[in-house]
This record gives sequence, structure tokens and C-alpha cells, in this order.
Amino acid sequence: MNLIEIGFDCVVFFIEEDSNENGLWYFGRVQRIRRKIGNKIVEYKRGIDLMDRLDDVQLQLCWYRKIQRSRLFAYDLTDIKMVDFESIIGLTNLKYNAKCDNYMLDESDCKVFNDFLLEMKSRYVYI
Repeated sequence: MNLIEIGFDCVVFFIEEDSNENGLWYFGRVQRIRRKIGNKIVEYKRGIDLMDRLDDVQLQLCWYRKIQRSRLFAYDLTDIKMVDFESIIGLTNLKYNAKCDNYMLDESDCKVFNDFLLEMKSRYVYI
């Protein structure tokens, strides 16, 4: 199972229709998971399998900020908007460097996420 839970780091894909780029990926740490079922909103305390792709599931994330021209990220951004579950590409493990207070993305993971982005860009045509 590919569970995503509160406190896990994940990669999110956004389509940027109003920019020169067709899409971007970001890292975020899950703070909250909820699902709308009828007129009720259910808060998830346990994980959800990424393969299930349930309808009406949203996640609240605190974001990592990319440090220019590197595979380093600072964990210092917040966002109160909820992100749709369909935007999640997958999970990631960032390595923390306490000396510099930042996180490093593995080179092979970086390649996988960039390849995903290239694949997605080739699928979308904007007019």
C-alpha cells in the first residue's frame, strides 16, 4: 500500500494555465486530510491509499520552498488552501541537514519528478 498520512511529505502537481510554464511540482507536508461525503466533511486521522484516488478528498499542506539552483528545500511556507487529492503525484523522503536547516531531494527522485512534469507537459496543449 502507498499510504499518505498526516505528517508525510508528498509531491503535488499544479497546472499553471496563466504562465509560460504548463505545470509545476511542489513538496508539502500533510497537515490535514478531509473528505466531503454528502453534506458532511469527514476528517481523516489515518492514512489513505494513494492508489484508491477517492472523490472529494482534500489535503492541507505546509510547503517546502525550493532554494534556487539546487536540490535543497527549506520547510518554511504555509498555505491554508486545501489541495485536491488528484494533484498528489506521490510520496517523497527528503533528507534533513540540521547544520543548514534544510532538506535535500535525492537526485534520482528529482529526475523522476522532472520526468513526470515533462510527460504531463507533453499531454496538455494550451490555447
